[in-house]
Amino acid sequence: MQFSDNTAEHQFELDLGTDKAILEYAISGNKIHLTHTEVPKPYRGNGVAAELTKKALQYIRSKNLELVPLCPYTQYYVNNHSEFHDLLSDGYQM
Repeated sequence: MQFSDNTAEHQFELDLGTDKAILEYAISGNKIHLTHTEVPKPYRGNGVAAELTKKALQYIRSKNLELVPLCPYTQYYVNNHSEFHDLLSDGYQM
């Protein structure tokens, strides 16, 4: 599964062959707001959302951005993966 940042569409993408999973975002200054995760139905329940979210968070870390997880799935993932808590924007409460 190939991960990419589609800056034109403001979304991270995970290539699934004939389809793709997406994680939409908005950037404001040095903060990135993750707003919506979508995985095609045939791929749901197979860890695709987790893989996409993990890769997106690693990318966010590499760009030194502060995370504001607005998407419920992203909130769930970050809450359960303490290795990403340091990315949370100052003042953000889980």
